Amino acid sequence: IKELLRVDLKSYKIYVVDKRLDVTDIVKLKDGKSIIFGREGNEKDEIIDLLYDIIKSELGVSKDNEYIVDAVLNLIVRYEIRTRLEDKNYYKNLSNIEREIYPYFLMYMGVDEKDFPKYEEKYNIYFSVPYNDKLKNMNIFSFIDFCIKKERYTPKIEEIEVL
Repeated sequence: IKELLRVDLKSYKIYVVDKRLDVTDIVKLKDGKSIIFGREGNEKDEIIDLLYDIIKSELGVSKDNEYIVDAVLNLIVRYEIRTRLEDKNYYKNLSNIEREIYPYFLMYMGVDEKDFPKYEEKYNIYFSVPYNDKLKNMNIFSFIDFCIKKERYTPKIEEIEVL
């Protein structure tokens, strides 16, 4: 996780409660942030969801850009971490915004441009964007800022007028 985020996360106390309560809450107590956790379901999925919630809580997301942060966190937590842990392809059903960010995410992870075709073929995601060598030196905060700026200045299909 630290390798992918390039920042230290705060430590949390985790209080595990009965699964029937179906709760995952991050609360601020006098001695720091704590997590109250108790949910039914697949343990791996629950741990991934908990990790996602922790990281999102640490980022302090603005509502205006939440969809970009969610897309980046999905790429890191729900797809990349799971792919590494289980050696399965979790990049199957990416949203449009996740597909747009994916090549930049590869650059952020330090993948060489010459290796892009392997990823395109392996995950059936094709792209053509200029390579940015600076992304591999960013932390998660800088990368999200980059994605927000990139999204802001990228024309949307619905904004393009067909003549």
